[in-house]
Amino acid sequence: KEKVDRDNLLITWLIVDQQPFTVVDNIYFVNWIRKLDPRYTLPTRQATKQMIIDEFNYRRERIHLDLAKIPGKVSLTADMWTDINKEAFLGLTIHYLDDNWKLCGFLLDIIPFKVRHTGINMAQAITNILEEFNLHNKCVALTTDNASSMIACSRILASEIEKEFNNLSFSHYRCATHVLNLAAKQGLELVSSSIEKVRNLMLKIKHSTLLCTELEGLCEIKKIKYLKPEIDIDIRWNSTHDMLKKYEKMEVALLLLSTTCPAIKELLPNDDDKKQIQDTLLLLEPLKVTTEYLSSASYPTLADVRFYFNEIQMNLDFYIGQNNFTQSEIAASIFQKIDEYSSLMDATSVISTILDPRTKLNAFHNNEIQDAKQQVLRLMDHYQNESFESFTAILAKPSTNNSKKTREYFRGLRNQAYAQPSFLQNKSPTQKNHTELEIYLAEPVDEENDDPVLYWKTMSECFQWLAILYQKQEIEYTRKLPEHP
Repeated sequence: KEKVDRDNLLITWLIVDQQPFTVVDNIYFVNWIRKLDPRYTLPTRQATKQMIIDEFNYRRERIHLDLAKIPGKVSLTADMWTDINKEAFLGLTIHYLDDNWKLCGFLLDIIPFKVRHTGINMAQAITNILEEFNLHNKCVALTTDNASSMIACSRILASEIEKEFNNLSFSHYRCATHVLNLAAKQGLELVSSSIEKVRNLMLKIKHSTLLCTELEGLCEIKKIKYLKPEIDIDIRWNSTHDMLKKYEKMEVALLLLSTTCPAIKELLPNDDDKKQIQDTLLLLEPLKVTTEYLSSASYPTLADVRFYFNEIQMNLDFYIGQNNFTQSEIAASIFQKIDEYSSLMDATSVISTILDPRTKLNAFHNNEIQDAKQQVLRLMDHYQNESFESFTAILAKPSTNNSKKTREYFRGLRNQAYAQPSFLQNKSPTQKNHTELEIYLAEPVDEENDDPVLYWKTMSECFQWLAILYQKQEIEYTRKLPEHP
């Protein structure tokens, strides 16, 4: 047993540290192990390889068993990427709520992709994984970037799942942060000469060790934090904003540097340029803030996306109409791109927005409210006609949350609304749903809530069908694409 335990520890180290199998043949490594314990014999390279394969197969089988225990639905995120050796892989991540209302997710598979990166080929690869893990009937959504091949893949996948497994609830979502990056990229295609000046200025300093050293010294004299100059890069999100912001923060030191360096003086923006730079930052700042929030939040929702996209568009619309604003064309271009994608996600975000206790109906115009409420009621009616044993099993579990006062308050509210014990029993499902929704919406918006899942876990006994609907809807979206190894 001691030999097996040590072999297992060796295998774990090789896998986690990504060591080659051949390390067990390295004479210096062998001598070191012998010195530590002369009684232990390292496995051969061939035996090591087989043990790693066996461990992989064991872990994969465990994943099969664990996924079978998931009580509700699952969603996937997919991303195609290429490694340093130009070999392509399709990363697939799974997301779900466990029976304690905890949002879980892990990398389900990394699929070597040696064929063309077409929608058909990617859909087939994902279908194979769904079949292997028996997830067709559980999978409700796929989140990807906005590549045309990914969009085609999702369309094909939805058609196959509907045809073969009668799963009509499958949806495709576009990564919200990727949408914002595309919008900024489109707007900055109209970039002015002022931005080009800053780019050339930063490029000049960045490639000169002497200038960097001088600038750092001047920043120290002026008690300004030195920020290493950087150039905006097409594939790095928010890089134009960061480049302009660094210029703005070090402007005083850069002005001093220009007095001793004629080349810097020629590249320094004038007053008109500075106005354009300030206006550009006014447009890019909300995109950066939103991108960073959605990328770092542990649980971003469709309601978040709807709210922030609306806020960004309102900000852009304001500046488009300002006569003294120098970057109206950029604002209009960014607005148009966001609007293009907002229309795609608008219908799917309605229910999630209403069921987010931080927004409810606040994200809707007056003429949209009634239709939004009807969408919720229609889905509640639909789910009550299906079998939801797995969902009700979750809801029946006692809550481990200590929000006792809140729960008692809502129970009291329900009792006041129904008045008679037989109130719900005498109503049709549609009437029950309407009452449940109206009571939920009557409560104040909880803007301080930073965990909608915890809210619905706490309120699942008070709003049973809304909680079921929330589980189904919120597992569909995640902004995160699979991480590249």
